[in-house]
Amino acid sequence: MLATLGAPPSGGGNAVEWKFDGQRATIVVEEAVLDGEIVAVDEAGRPSFTLLQRRWPQQRRPRLELLREVPVRLLAFDLLSLDGRDVTSYPYGQRRELLDALMVIEKSPVLTVPPALVDVSPADMLEVASAHSMEGILCAVSKPVRCSAEFVGDESVQR
Repeated sequence: MLATLGAPPSGGGNAVEWKFDGQRATIVVEEAVLDGEIVAVDEAGRPSFTLLQRRWPQQRRPRLELLREVPVRLLAFDLLSLDGRDVTSYPYGQRRELLDALMVIEKSPVLTVPPALVDVSPADMLEVASAHSMEGILCAVSKPVRCSAEFVGDESVQR
């Protein structure tokens, strides 16, 4: 899903997801190709880009101690391919249903599918994101838009 910066859409029928502060990644899990974000979380459970930067190898393999100190997870938000079939032309809702059906590994310590909230006001979700120092939200509409709390002028967001 390609995200573009913009104001939150109005009206119903949109799927709203959190925008996590991490490193974009595409991974293969068995017969599925997933699009997601690699994140490291802080003590409060929020993704921390600063922590994640400690894990970047920069031409070296991270020490075992560092792997334990800064665990990471993949937050999968889209399905690109399934059983050798490209599904990127499928509507968002259908890809999301397939992704949710695949994720029977709910107790995985490294792979999570965050919820996509439907019929929730994107503007309300953006306020919640700001209140919890999240990076923003993603809204799945006919043309997906990345909505940033900073972009809409919320001065309360600490960066």
